[in-house]
Amino acid sequence: VWFMQMETALRVFWSIALNILSAIGIVFLNKVIYIHHGFPSMTLTLIHFIMTFLGLQICVWFDVFRPKRLSIKQLLPLSASFCGFVVFTNLSLQSNTIGTYQLA
Repeated sequence: VWFMQMETALRVFWSIALNILSAIGIVFLNKVIYIHHGFPSMTLTLIHFIMTFLGLQICVWFDVFRPKRLSIKQLLPLSASFCGFVVFTNLSLQSNTIGTYQLA
């Protein structure tokens, strides 16, 4: 029994570590793209949405979770908040240093 608990704890630990490292990597990569290539913010936002969609589809294919049907009324607030989050964080990163971005 303790072995299974330890295995679960290690899986959770590595999942959290991967999440943190990938988030930091994405922030640095986005900032490099903004500084050195002058990439348009809206284009980068579109790429983020496409990658999120593809990542979620891969999770569905591997049975990580099952999609759930929602009405437009239920889905609209969640969609609007997600879109706003991505757009405003990209604009913040474009205008601020990484340190300021991380504090915000």
